[in-house]
Amino acid sequence: MTLDLEQLLRVRFAYAGRFDASGGHLVFVSDLAGVPQVWGVGPNGWPELLVAPPDRAQTVYVGPRAGQLVVGADVGGDEHTQLLSTDRAGAAWCALTDQPDRIHNFGSFNARGDAISFAANTRSQRWFDVYVRHLQTGDVRRVLEHDSSNRAGPFSPDNRWLVVVRALSNSHHELWLIDLEGADPPRLLSRPGDEAIYERPEWSPDGRTLYCLSDLDRDFAAPARIDVATGEISYLVQSDLDVDETALESRAPSKRSAGCRLVRSTPTGRVRSPGTALANSWRSPGPRPAPAPTSSSGAPGTAHAR
Repeated sequence: MTLDLEQLLRVRFAYAGRFDASGGHLVFVSDLAGVPQVWGVGPNGWPELLVAPPDRAQTVYVGPRAGQLVVGADVGGDEHTQLLSTDRAGAAWCALTDQPDRIHNFGSFNARGDAISFAANTRSQRWFDVYVRHLQTGDVRRVLEHDSSNRAGPFSPDNRWLVVVRALSNSHHELWLIDLEGADPPRLLSRPGDEAIYERPEWSPDGRTLYCLSDLDRDFAAPARIDVATGEISYLVQSDLDVDETALESRAPSKRSAGCRLVRSTPTGRVRSPGTALANSWRSPGPRPAPAPTSSSGAPGTAHAR
């Protein structure tokens, strides 16, 4: 079948799909109306417009509260991402950032849904510091200042700690823990000096473990478990393929039974050999001692307390 130019121009795209807090509504970015905007589709199967920023929506993030969204948007494709938020479908959005000459990269919501983390090059166009914004009061705090490229990660379940990934290069990351109460200095959690990646960090429900993708001492990235108290890393899967995605199982019946799932990919998109599953799961081990973060001798940058 041959398509003419008019038909090709009508082709639409959709990406950044995520389920909302209820699990019954799929939120995504699409150019259904000609410009990338945030849409949602529920049980009736018909998309509805949720957020229409001034120009282009780049991505969308779902909060723990029903209807809660944060949208990354820019103007004219300049990739100077600003953050917008809304608390229910179809409601007016409000701007969380307003610095069109700077880039704001979303990190995460805290467990209560009343604060977010993000990284921005506000202080210097070259470097990204880490910030926490309270959604109700509008208070913004710079919680980590350092001349490097930092990415804001997830809050701990008790909202005290924030994970930061510092990218020294594409293949050399560091994992830092920031005490949002300001009692302890930033702590280097990853092994000092060793070149490795640490992608998609997530807390275990009990706050004692970080799950991530890493290639420390390996040729391929694999799901890893890091003990927050000791920094000890262990791998959950031994694979001869790079693992691209992991996700915590959010509906575990208890903290002790919480698990993770991963998806493997191959260059062809198919299972390479018999017996290799596309999805695996595992369970967390039994209780561990409570974490007791201590300071590191590394170069943490400046932490800002309340």
